[in-house]
Amino acid sequence: MQVQNSLIQSISNLRSNSLRDVLKSNDEQRIKEQYRSLNLALVIIANTYTGANFGTKLNDIDKNIIKSCADFILEFHSGLNMKEIEHAFKIASSGKFDINIETYFGKFNVSILGKVLKAYQQLRNKIIVQIEEAEKKEQQKLKQEQDKEKIEKLNAETRSYVIDQYKQIKETGNIPDNIPAYWAKILVEQGIIDFNQRKKNLIYSEAKNNVQATLAKKLAANTTKTIDKINIRRQLKLIFSEKSNVDLDAMFLNEYSKLIVLKSLE
Repeated sequence: MQVQNSLIQSISNLRSNSLRDVLKSNDEQRIKEQYRSLNLALVIIANTYTGANFGTKLNDIDKNIIKSCADFILEFHSGLNMKEIEHAFKIASSGKFDINIETYFGKFNVSILGKVLKAYQQLRNKIIVQIEEAEKKEQQKLKQEQDKEKIEKLNAETRSYVIDQYKQIKETGNIPDNIPAYWAKILVEQGIIDFNQRKKNLIYSEAKNNVQATLAKKLAANTTKTIDKINIRRQLKLIFSEKSNVDLDAMFLNEYSKLIVLKSLE
């Protein structure tokens, strides 16, 4: 777990600073400097983690080995950076990869390098997915919090508006023809409208009667479509049977909400 946490931190901090970034810059000086640094880093890594025995001054064979390793990295693993390459060998030397990185007769080669970096890339890719998923969750959480704040602000503004409008109506006595049903919920929750349960039951019964009367009126109207009349008859039948459904419950609640506000203004 400690190795993985260290790797997560390393990738999180350094994945945007890869060898490929320098290659894409087309800056010849930077590219040459990176190549020299990569060759030197490979010598140090090989000596430190694999038991290779490169001297301070490389012979032509060793130079070609290191050059081949550097070329291999730039061709197949340029998405990494030099710190990650060292980190890969550190993990390998700890036994976390199923790879034997001990060199035979002190010979470090592309084969050893390739096995280590392949294992590292596989682990790295899994961890990058974890990082991206964690970042995505964090972004979603942040968006939810921002959306919640917006909704709470909007709700507060709506509550304030409804309460102000209600108070003005009560002061002036000028009751509008159509009061929005959602006012009732706000005014009741804020304690501005406070009927006892008996009064609420009476208002609800009146609301049901009003809905029934409205439906009957629509049924008798010549302008009501035949398909709508079929639905109205079905709803009236339920009311007469003292039954209900989702649509009727919504109509009852809508009418009740309007009535409870109007009754409080009387």
